[in-house]
Amino acid sequence: MRHAIATALLVGSALLTPATASATPTLFGLTLASTPPCTAFAATPTFNYTSCLGSFVGNDKNQNLSAALASFGAGAFTAQGASDDANAGPFTGNSSMNSGMLTFDTPQSGPFVLILKAGNQFSMYYFANATSTSSVTFDTEGTSLNRNEIANGLSHASLYSTNVVPEPSTYALMATGLIGLGAAARRVPTPASWQGVRFERRRAPPYTGGGASSFQHGWHQTIGSHTQIISGRRHPRRTVR
Repeated sequence: MRHAIATALLVGSALLTPATASATPTLFGLTLASTPPCTAFAATPTFNYTSCLGSFVGNDKNQNLSAALASFGAGAFTAQGASDDANAGPFTGNSSMNSGMLTFDTPQSGPFVLILKAGNQFSMYYFANATSTSSVTFDTEGTSLNRNEIANGLSHASLYSTNVVPEPSTYALMATGLIGLGAAARRVPTPASWQGVRFERRRAPPYTGGGASSFQHGWHQTIGSHTQIISGRRHPRRTVR
């Protein structure tokens, strides 16, 4: 009897025990934050993004973003750096405010993704049709909020683009290399086989009478008293009447 009562109590206790909390939601292998959604920061004329993902938990710099970036459908994205990197990465500076302006070292054209990281969360904003965009006005209200529901200050912004723009120093290096190649080409010595060789363009002689004749014209090579045609074409025989 006591055994039956104990069993009944255990069953009743199990029925009253709350269900185990569901697994933390993820998207593209990234852990979703409970709030805020990235869309809380609506697109504006100065931050005219096409779509966004997040917010996600953690730091974008130590996450695998490959699947999330591929979901935008714009091809392979390449990391260009972050605003808290040395020399502010691809930006002119790094802001710690929850809103403000981010200026790029080089204007962005074509698809790019701007990631805003604030607090312990980040959101990804995709720009599909950027044309010479030199700066954007951001707000972290779609990235991270504090206990008072106020947006946290920006930790850093990361830039991913499909078009890798060479740094000015790269252009200078390329120009120096081309100049060096040109100077080297002018100093190439003449091969021994060319010594005493004269090239000249000869026209075919005019016809002076009837009968069958053929001629050639083109580039002639003269070595001493010997001349030979080294390029040109032979005209078919024809009769002058």
